[in-house]
Amino acid sequence: MRRSAPRIASWCLLVLACGDNRGGSSSNATLATTTEATTDTDGSATASPTSTGPTTDPTSGPPGTYCQERCTADIDCQIAGTDIGSTCENGTCTEFSPNACAIDFECTVVHSEWLGLCVAQAECPMGYACARVDELGRCAPLPGQRGCMAGTQELMVPPYEGGADITVCGVTGWTCDGGTCINPCESDADCGSTHRPHCSAGDCVCQSDAECMTQGAAACIDGRCGCNADDQCISYKSDTCFAGQCGCSSVAVCPEKVFHDGTMWVCEGL
Repeated sequence: MRRSAPRIASWCLLVLACGDNRGGSSSNATLATTTEATTDTDGSATASPTSTGPTTDPTSGPPGTYCQERCTADIDCQIAGTDIGSTCENGTCTEFSPNACAIDFECTVVHSEWLGLCVAQAECPMGYACARVDELGRCAPLPGQRGCMAGTQELMVPPYEGGADITVCGVTGWTCDGGTCINPCESDADCGSTHRPHCSAGDCVCQSDAECMTQGAAACIDGRCGCNADDQCISYKSDTCFAGQCGCSSVAVCPEKVFHDGTMWVCEGL
């Protein structure tokens, strides 16, 4: 049995807003926006999106609005002046794309949740290292005193700022098959995760709220860890719980810094 990995675009990958690494839910709300284009002195176009309020759209993603980075041109997706090969597609920088994998290690990166971008060690939280993955810097967890957490293994990767390879923790077993990351479980032993330790129909799921608390989430909802109240979202740079996922009520709650050189935060539907 094979199961495809979900597509993850470069919106703000908050712990509860984007679910976990083995799937997510779909739904139907977006935020209507208008864009006013202006021309800079160098002739390039920029855009200033303005929110007009949430609207429903039966073809959109999960319900609610979430912090996301918006671009208007490929150059916006550079990091520290470096072209990392990311392009601006439909207003989103495209580097997070598990369904477009070319090699197995790309699946390891995404499903190890090394999704926080960095250009220096100081930009990663304590206990994480800024690892180089192709041309990108990713915040990857370091082993603790007792080694890596259950379900992850020690992996050697180069640090983004140069030097000898470092040891970080990640998942293995995901493979790139026909451009898609796959790794269906066959038993609970295949899951290993402390917050989704049960194998059900090829998917690792949670069965209790207590299991989700190991990753800072508050509730197990349909096999996925998430929220069931707005106040559970405050620590994740979000303030509203939408159908089990933490999102934003306005751009004011989004992080202060963007990852890319020319993007801006918006609070919109996925």
